[in-house]
Amino acid sequence: DLSTNVKRGLKSKLDKGWMPCTAPLGYLNTKTEIRGENYIIKDTERFDLIRKGWDLLLTGNYNVVQVMKKLNEWGFRTRAWKRRGNKPLAKSTVYKIFNNVFYAGIIPYKDLYVQGKHDPMITIEEFDRVQVLL
Repeated sequence: DLSTNVKRGLKSKLDKGWMPCTAPLGYLNTKTEIRGENYIIKDTERFDLIRKGWDLLLTGNYNVVQVMKKLNEWGFRTRAWKRRGNKPLAKSTVYKIFNNVFYAGIIPYKDLYVQGKHDPMITIEEFDRVQVLL
């Protein structure tokens, strides 16, 4: 029963337009609502820096490694957890950011793609253009 109930809860959250797992860099999960009703908000510390990284990549003058170096120069640090985090960006993390359609407002979950209710960082056209550049 527990497995069925958990899957139903995750599906319910997805149907509401919210990601049922940890938000990617640049976004935060709220912890103020009742359990299961939390949503995703912009991370004021990282959102604008990641958006600048998208803008640099969209110009076509920078590659992923150069964008990573720029973000780290600007003081970007990963989200701090109890025993990990608060580190500069790694190359693999930057590739995950630029390949994640979540930033365009769509929630990828398993084999589903659902329109999210969070504030998108980029448009679908910008996301597609970056995929071509990569």
